[in-house]
Amino acid sequence: MNFFDQAAPMKVELKQANIQLRKNKSVVSAKSELLKSAQETIRTLTCKLVKSQNQLDSTEQLKECLDKITKLEKEKEDNAACTKKISDLNNFLILKCDYQTNEIGNIATQNHELRNKFKILTDQSADMENQIRICRNNHINRPNASQCSRNGRFNNQRTFYR
Repeated sequence: MNFFDQAAPMKVELKQANIQLRKNKSVVSAKSELLKSAQETIRTLTCKLVKSQNQLDSTEQLKECLDKITKLEKEKEDNAACTKKISDLNNFLILKCDYQTNEIGNIATQNHELRNKFKILTDQSADMENQIRICRNNHINRPNASQCSRNGRFNNQRTFYR
């Protein structure tokens, strides 16, 4: 399996994670704006509440303000929990992207090493082919080369061992 076969799925997953990361950042930003708005509304309602406490017949307004404040505080907590969850997911996606980037780098390094080894083997193969060609040329140019065991020192060695 080559580099591209190994790295392609990781690159696709990396792009998808980055897209999800951008979406999540947008959601976090929107939730942050909602939280700011809710806090401002709570401040406004609190001011109304304080004013209504100073009025004699404001029980209905007081109850309405308290209900709105309770609802907004609940919404604020929900938004904070959602923001935390998305932030955690973003951190996970960032780690995953870093890991995959590292894996792609490792695969690229392995691919480079394999190319170097392949080049060495190709060079060695060419050297071997060259040696074979030289041997064949020597054999063709000296037809008695195959009979060297019957000549000279090889013949003497056989005699010695007998």
